[in-house]
Parts: sequence; structure tokens; C-alpha cells
Amino acid sequence: NFEFHYFFMRKFWFAYLAKALVIMPGGFGTLDEFYETLTLIQTGKIKGFPIILFGKEYWKKVEEHMNEMIIAGTISAKDLDLVLFTDSSEEAVQYIRERLMKDFVPISVKKPNWWLGEKIEALGRKAS
Repeated sequence: NFEFHYFFMRKFWFAYLAKALVIMPGGFGTLDEFYETLTLIQTGKIKGFPIILFGKEYWKKVEEHMNEMIIAGTISAKDLDLVLFTDSSEEAVQYIRERLMKDFVPISVKKPNWWLGEKIEALGRKAS
């Protein structure tokens, strides 16, 4: 259980720790977290982060507003691909799995050349 005095810190840790965002019907705070996370994805600050808006009827106006932004030229049509509007928990789970596997990039760990004293030996000294 986390408690934050400043809302921006809550949002930072929220985005930092999460692997996906499933949004249920909510108010201003929910919209704020949705749009801020969407902006971070759109601008490439975070990658491979599926967003699901659960409850198609509730989020219908948000989807319409996003389409209006496309018409106005303020977002790209491909930005709609960053969000899944659904009523199905099975579809949401499948979407999360597909997105996480598609965007998953394994981190390779390269052993530093000094890991076991190799750098010292390269300087003509014997490693202890």
C-alpha cells in the first residue's frame, strides 16, 4: 500500500511499476492518468504498455473525442491503436499478452572486461 502526498509522484510510480493499464469507469483522476500515460507512450517515453478502457459504453465519448482529435489533426490515426476499448475480460487479457510479447525486448547483460580481474591482467598485472 503506497501513500503519496504529491499526486505527480503517485503517477510517476504508477507508470514506473506497471506493465499495463486497465481503466475502469472513473472521474477526473482516471482521465488524467489515462491521458498522461497515453502521452508518455505516444511520445516514446515508455514502450510496450497496453492500455485497456473497460466498459465500451462508458468510454464511448472518449473514443469519439479521440476521433475528433484525429479529424482536427492534433493526434494521428495510429494513436487509436494504442488503446483497446472493450467489455470482455478475455479480450483484455489477450491484448495485454500480445502487446507485452510483441514489444518485449530482452535486456542482455554484458560482463564488463574487468569482472574477474581481466582489466588488471591486461595492464600487465596479475589479478589476485
